[in-house]
Amino acid sequence: SAADRAALEVVREQRRERSREAHDALADRWTEVGQEFRSGAVRSEAVAWAMPSGMVAADLGCGAGFLSRRLAESFGRVIAVDHSEKMLETARQRGLPDSVELRQGELDKLPIDSGSVDTAFAHLVWHHLADLSAAAREIARILKPGGTVVVSDLKPHDQDWMRDAMGDLRLGMPPETVRNTLDHAGFARLRVADSSDGYEVTAPGGDSTTLTMFLVRGELPR
Repeated sequence: SAADRAALEVVREQRRERSREAHDALADRWTEVGQEFRSGAVRSEAVAWAMPSGMVAADLGCGAGFLSRRLAESFGRVIAVDHSEKMLETARQRGLPDSVELRQGELDKLPIDSGSVDTAFAHLVWHHLADLSAAAREIARILKPGGTVVVSDLKPHDQDWMRDAMGDLRLGMPPETVRNTLDHAGFARLRVADSSDGYEVTAPGGDSTTLTMFLVRGELPR
């Protein structure tokens, strides 16, 4: 019913707001806490999975712009989107290449024209999303026919403290959840694989652990 849909949207917006507030609070520290990977290979893996590709890439949930900087080495233009204005300001202060354009927006309502992007990346953002299906449909909307999407994220884990400290809505997720969501949004030739990299986190008590990561790639039919 309309009332049920309205109530669901209220819940989703509350989740988005909680995530935005958490990332606003983390923005000044993201250069410290947002790049703790075992080897740092996952960003290069994500780019390699997108090839062959065209000249325009979207970095969705770009944070402080770590992946955007890497994408600028391979693409002529990068549109980097994040819902946190403070996170985008941190990215600006880091001095990204001129080919990177920063925009504020949500992944389920992207500030990008339809059919204007060759490749979209969602790096460590899927577990933050309030509505996975809406985000997948939006990614399909902005891609050109034949365009690719690469999602890299965390497998399920038990680090519950990350909900408050990192604004995580989910403690990772099965790769098949991402694959199925992209499938339902119309993507084809879907591939799933474990990343050779890992995400290193340190709990408030000082205990460190390395979380397993995965990648999912899909193509929009021509």
